[in-house]
Order: sequence, then C-alpha cells, then structure tokens
Amino acid sequence: MLKHEALPVDAPFLSLEDGKKVPSAKSIAPQLERARVMRIWGRQAKSSRSPKPSTDVDFYRVDLIDPKRASTRTKIRNAANQVLWSIPGGTLVVVPSNTLGGNAILAEILPRKEPRVVVEGEGRASGLVYPARKLRGLKQVPMRYLPESVTDAARTVKVVEEISGHAEDRVLRQYYGDYQRANDRVTGLLAGTDDFDARVIGQMIELHMAVEHALMTGNSLRPGAALFDRSVTSSPYFHARVDSPNGRAHLESASVATFVVKLLMVAAAAGLPGLACAEAIEAGHLIVENSKDVGGVELVEASKKALVDFVRTSGHDNAATYIEALQDGLNRNAANVTGEAELSD
Repeated sequence: MLKHEALPVDAPFLSLEDGKKVPSAKSIAPQLERARVMRIWGRQAKSSRSPKPSTDVDFYRVDLIDPKRASTRTKIRNAANQVLWSIPGGTLVVVPSNTLGGNAILAEILPRKEPRVVVEGEGRASGLVYPARKLRGLKQVPMRYLPESVTDAARTVKVVEEISGHAEDRVLRQYYGDYQRANDRVTGLLAGTDDFDARVIGQMIELHMAVEHALMTGNSLRPGAALFDRSVTSSPYFHARVDSPNGRAHLESASVATFVVKLLMVAAAAGLPGLACAEAIEAGHLIVENSKDVGGVELVEASKKALVDFVRTSGHDNAATYIEALQDGLNRNAANVTGEAELSD
C-alpha cells in the first residue's frame, strides 16, 4: 500500500473495467474462480507449494458447479466491489495492522470512477497481481493510538467496518488534526518533544474561553482571567494524547472561537513580535486561506472576521500577550501547527 499508494483487494488477476462496479459473480465466474485458486496458492509456503496455477482464464471455465466454490466466488466479488466501488471518494479509510504493535495506514480514497491500478504482490504473493483503488495522503499511525473499534478489526476478516461517534472523532483527529464535521470544529497542535508541557494546554483553553466570551458579549477579559471569571459560561471540549512522543492536544466546540484560536496559533508560529502581529491583524493584513476549503469560503471569512473583532475588543497589548504566550508554548513543545501565516506589505 505504501509503495503503490493504493488499496488492493484480495482477488488475484481480476481484470475489471474502470468507472463501473464489479459485475455479478455469475457473469465473471471464471475470473473469480481463478482468483480463488490463486489466493489458495499464494498463501502456501514457498518451500512446499505446487507450481503456480495457470493464469489463462479459459482454464477456469469448467468445473463451476460446486456450490461451496460458488459461495466463495461471490464473497470475493462482494469484497472487491466494496473496496473498488461502494466506498465514496474522499472517505478516510483505515487499514489496521495485523498486530497491535504495528502501524495502521490512514488515507483518503480517490473517487470510485478514477482509473484503477494493478499492484504486484510481495513475499508469498510474489508473482500475483491485484486490482487496487488509488489513495492519497497516506499516513502511518501506531495501532495503540486508535480506538478499540479499529484495533479489534485487526483480529477479524471484515473488509469494511464503518465507525462513528467518539471512535470516528479520534480517527479524524489522528489524521486531520483540525477538521469540521456538521457543527463540530476541532483544532489542535502536535508536540515534537517526548514530554508535553502542560502550560500550553491551559493557555489554549483559556484563550478559547476568552475569545468566545468576547465574541458573545463584546467585553474583553485580561489574559488569564477567563478560567476563573464566573461570567464566562462556556468552554471547549478537550481531547489529548500527551503521554508519549508526538503528543497531540485538541480543542472542540460548535463555536467559531475554535478556529480563531487556530488562526492565532498559526500567526504565533510565524514568529512575528506579538504587538506587531496584533496591529497587523487589526489592520487586515492577515491573509487567511484554506487549501481544503473545508466548510466553504464563508467559514474561513467568518473565522478571519472573528479574529479581527477579538483583537480589536481585547486591545493590542492583551492580544500581544496571548500571541507571545502561544509562541512560548509552541517553542517549549517544539510544536507543529498545520498552517502558515503571512503578512501583506
């Protein structure tokens, strides 16, 4: 998968037409019978297995009556159709390792009508070729970072297992870091140190509360006060895995304040002096773009406007204090923020 950036299906030598679903099992029975035979051969030890079966599909047009073989052929066809056709393009797919100590692969799958590819097997499967659907943005994630609904799949033969709820959120955070789904907005950072400095977590939470309070009421609080001021009535949800190298911390809420915090972290990561950065933001010199266009241009513009409003409400000195504190926190954690900040002339 990593070599070819593709998700293959265990149907050796299955030849299919691009842009269409896998035909019925009955209509391609000889091909599926060849795949069934090749699968058995490919799993045998090289030292004891017989010569490689014929690849000529005509060789398999006879002896298609056995109901047990017909059932297996149907299962092969259905599994192939699930991967090659049923999964919508852009879906985040997770392919677990066969051991809990290994790495899972996370990637987005390309649209189903994109041309398929053929990949060569390795190891015992050397000499076999498999149809595959292209992937993009492959990432490896240790299995221990994933929810049980994913790691349990490593012990099954299931081809497709949909996940939802909290498990889905955990996988999305692992892959995207920041994302929006429905009314939920998530942003966070990835530390580059073995130990995650706790103060930056508190700074992110307090900043989120201060931003949301200022946007809701039009009143600003001095930096650090939002955690203890009883007039502050809302706070973000917090998710983290910070007890190991490359720790991650995420904030989640239904408020645009979540993305304002992200924009401030991006601006802080640019390394500009806090006061100069705050003045530039208020003057409208911060260019905000989103290459993924998640949520549409409206959300990006709303986040930018909310950032400017917060800086104006808080004042340059307070905004500079927040920016410099974030810079310090990012530096202490050697943290990575997925974004860039530029100031126009």
